[in-house]
Amino acid sequence: MINSLRQRHRYTWYLLAILLPLGYFLIVVQTQNQPSLEQYWQAEAQTSSNRSKKIGFAENPSFSLNLLENKTKDERSLAISLKEEVSIPLPYLEIESDQGAVEILGPLPGEGTKRFPLPESIRYATHYEVRILNQLSGEMYSSLDIHLQ
Repeated sequence: MINSLRQRHRYTWYLLAILLPLGYFLIVVQTQNQPSLEQYWQAEAQTSSNRSKKIGFAENPSFSLNLLENKTKDERSLAISLKEEVSIPLPYLEIESDQGAVEILGPLPGEGTKRFPLPESIRYATHYEVRILNQLSGEMYSSLDIHLQ
């Protein structure tokens, strides 16, 4: 390596030695005030439930369901509150309407509340069966019926 390259290489390492720890420190300081994912989901469920009207409720020992409708009655969503961690790998939520349409809503969080918008194919049904399934085997963990109030 010639002298000019050696100096450039040394100055690059000096610059990295200063910037990397400084960048790490700034990231740590910036993320300390961020809410956790669980706090985010709870705040989202609380905020969205203030904008929506509860039109159905069901509960069992593992989880509770709230069927919500927005003020203009053109959208419905399902809020699930897990009381304990689901003991199966890769749990997901499936919903079946009284018309027989089955939709997969998505994966479940470990604990806490998550809200799923209902697809248009099942949005205006009056009765739903909600199931928690194992994504790998399709085996049912739990199910619950929810009716409009």
